[in-house]
Amino acid sequence: MPRRGVALALAVALLLAGFALRTRHITALPLYQDETYHLRRAEAVYRFADNPIAYAHGKLLLYYWIGAFDPAYTEAGLATARLSVALTGLLAAAGSAALARALFGRGAALLALALAIFSPYALFYDRLAMSDSPAAALSVLAGWWTLATIRRPTRRRGIVLGAIMALALLAKLSTAPILALPPLAALLFAPQGTSLHQRWARVRPALLPAAGMVLFVAGVYAIGAVENALSGRPQEPYDPELFELTRGADGIADNLRLAWDAGAVFLGAPFLLVALALAVTALRIRRSALYLLGWLLAVTVPFIAFAVVLQTRYFVPALPVVSALIAGGAIALGGARRGLALGAVLLAIWAISFALPAARTLLADPASLDVAEIDRRNFFRYTSNAWGTREALGDLAARGARIDGRVPLVGAMHYCTLPDLYITDAFEWACMDARLSFLPQTHMPDDVYAWSALIDAVQRRPFVYLLTDYRSPDADPSDEALAWELFGAYQRPQGDLWVTVWRVQVRDADALAGRLAGAAP
Repeated sequence: MPRRGVALALAVALLLAGFALRTRHITALPLYQDETYHLRRAEAVYRFADNPIAYAHGKLLLYYWIGAFDPAYTEAGLATARLSVALTGLLAAAGSAALARALFGRGAALLALALAIFSPYALFYDRLAMSDSPAAALSVLAGWWTLATIRRPTRRRGIVLGAIMALALLAKLSTAPILALPPLAALLFAPQGTSLHQRWARVRPALLPAAGMVLFVAGVYAIGAVENALSGRPQEPYDPELFELTRGADGIADNLRLAWDAGAVFLGAPFLLVALALAVTALRIRRSALYLLGWLLAVTVPFIAFAVVLQTRYFVPALPVVSALIAGGAIALGGARRGLALGAVLLAIWAISFALPAARTLLADPASLDVAEIDRRNFFRYTSNAWGTREALGDLAARGARIDGRVPLVGAMHYCTLPDLYITDAFEWACMDARLSFLPQTHMPDDVYAWSALIDAVQRRPFVYLLTDYRSPDADPSDEALAWELFGAYQRPQGDLWVTVWRVQVRDADALAGRLAGAAP
């Protein structure tokens, strides 16, 4: 086992490496649609523009955390918001180390820290302005402080524990299963030979204040929900479409396969097999391993059992626990010194062969990153991200024709908030969002003459550019009323969807008037 000074130096070096990995080229991955909500909501709560609970979906703390860095809705602002989340990823890694040290010793702490720092799974989500990394950080801190509180229960420690758990719930309501950690720890780490009544009497001075803090947070959500209901806009504290209590065996089996696939892609299948073996080995240190295993089951089983669409990000809060458990397994297998040496060798092999190449791809060429199918759809293939859009706007700003010094541009997009982030003063910009402008329809009308922003702009300007994820580059540009000229086509990675830019102008004003008259209701 390294001496205290050496261990501290190694920990600092690992954290600095983690900071570099999480912040370098932090906007290499284009904007994801959920990030637009978080940036806008952060702006709203800081302006006191509305009841924050109205936007919460169980992630209220994220908006105040991001908002504290005052990010603008620009690409630079996106970098700032992502940086704020990256800091919480480092906190989660440090929490994993603290947890491992409390359960297995200093050597395990270094192994857990290294695993958490270099994990491609954690690295991917730590670089996004989303709630999962803050939730992971606060959850692991809550679990670590639970140990300190149960081992030495005092009122002050209980208040701190309640505050951390309350913050975790505010970060993401789906962290609620960590509320089971104090009773679990009380059962596992109570003095031998004590009854349940004696165990409760011992921890009651700490757990009652902790429960009070958690109930306060529940009250915050309840007050906000009542206000929303009274104002005629009821808002659940979480997205009700995420869970279904009667999923059935087939749904659970599908979720299990997806969970395994996510781990295999993000961490490597050989790593998962070694991790499972070390987790079993950790049971030699029975109480510590059971604490972590119970924790893992609490935060993963509900998603596997009830999630309608299982997202890989749901498991991010489990990653620090996994790192601590694997580190504990190495120590249990070989003891303090040999276990640390064995773990370091296995870690080096994994980092060189898998983790660092994945990190390099994420930073330098994210379009070729291997991810689970659900993430391929969300972050690369479909319209919920800014791939193609970012490149198209860059080309237009560089070589698009201008009127009065600005490029006239209209968008017909599934999500107008995505191009909004990349729009600069170089553009005269209007956009039609299918999910807002044509409700209750869920898709943009096929008839371009129903695209009001386009028709309005093209009648007022000699020409306009149209940015769209509806019209493919092989679409027939011939039209008796409008002339279409393809400016550029930008294919989304890992799929067959395109973002296209067209130069559009009136070809025949009379024909246009006739088309519009025919399209009128």
